[in-house]
Amino acid sequence: MAWLSGWSYRKSHVINSASGAETNYLVKIRVYYGSGTDSGGNVYVNGKCRTDFGDIRFTDDDGTTLLDYWMERKTNNDNADFWVEVADNLSSNNQTIYIYYGKSDATTTQNGDNVYCWGDDFEADILNWTATNCTFTQQAAAAKYGTYGGKMLRTANSHSVYRVFADQTKGFKLEGWIKIRDRGYLSTGEALHVQLRHGTTTMVWVQFHNNHNIEWWNGATMVDTGIDWVDSLYHFIEITGDLEANTATLKVDGVSASTFGF
Repeated sequence: MAWLSGWSYRKSHVINSASGAETNYLVKIRVYYGSGTDSGGNVYVNGKCRTDFGDIRFTDDDGTTLLDYWMERKTNNDNADFWVEVADNLSSNNQTIYIYYGKSDATTTQNGDNVYCWGDDFEADILNWTATNCTFTQQAAAAKYGTYGGKMLRTANSHSVYRVFADQTKGFKLEGWIKIRDRGYLSTGEALHVQLRHGTTTMVWVQFHNNHNIEWWNGATMVDTGIDWVDSLYHFIEITGDLEANTATLKVDGVSASTFGF
């Protein structure tokens, strides 16, 4: 089998099938710098990759076709979390990909824009940017549900972060990352929010309050989810909406928060 030129090591990695996963499905893989036994989504490279994980690459089962990926987070010399877009259909069959490492002069090619409809790496200290519109495909499970993040910074003109448009008849799902850069931009009682819309109608907001609470807010009613956010830390949010029942369900970092009417 062909080998990705310039890389010294690779491992095959089996991605288990999942109903409705289909093609271009995102899977999470945690790469550990040290030694250990691979299991599930955990892979160990025995100190053979760069300490910053910049030489990690993922390919299809042919060994050379590169797969799109995004590095969610990393701790140098320890581990890094990657979201990899698996090209082959995962609906009914397991698929094999390859993880390459061991190229000292390689730097990361991770790109959130390639796996989601919009992305911000949060590295530039820019306070203002425009709202982003995303259209979702209505599938039982899919990779590209929406935006993976927005910079949560208060500005003089707006406390909103971004809007997401879901033009569906019955339902939608948004998965994404939020990173709140600095609570100091918020005054007492203020909040930043993600606004979720159907067409031009605002349905629900996920609101990040100055006191670190995460809340539902639909313009009339506020509900504390009981989950807090942390400065400068990625939070993974999932919002599943039912447009027939006019309800939305929220998860934050895998924890079910609540179901909310809109």
